[in-house]
Amino acid sequence: MKKVKFFIKGSKNEQDWLNNFSEKGWKLSHAGKLMYSFEFDKTPSYILTNYSKELVAEKTSKNSRVELIQNLKIKKPSFFVQYYSTTDEHLVEGSMKSWTRFSIIP
Repeated sequence: MKKVKFFIKGSKNEQDWLNNFSEKGWKLSHAGKLMYSFEFDKTPSYILTNYSKELVAEKTSKNSRVELIQNLKIKKPSFFVQYYSTTDEHLVEGSMKSWTRFSIIP
């Protein structure tokens, strides 16, 4: 499934919107400037976002509690938004399962 929506990348609003789809079984598979792609997945998961100055080069292992979905490069100012998926509810905070304090990149 594909959806078009404008958000500030990595924002709490974007993350909440993505998690609403995830709760319905639609896991994020790709995020672009305006286009989002989803795949149906019966496993409950949460979408998490993170800002970083550096590119995360490799995807996380299948054994990891957190799986990297995508790095999205923002040109000005120069940084990356990482989109992650997790099934670990303990990594997620708040009523909408928003993830605002967790950082994988030191």
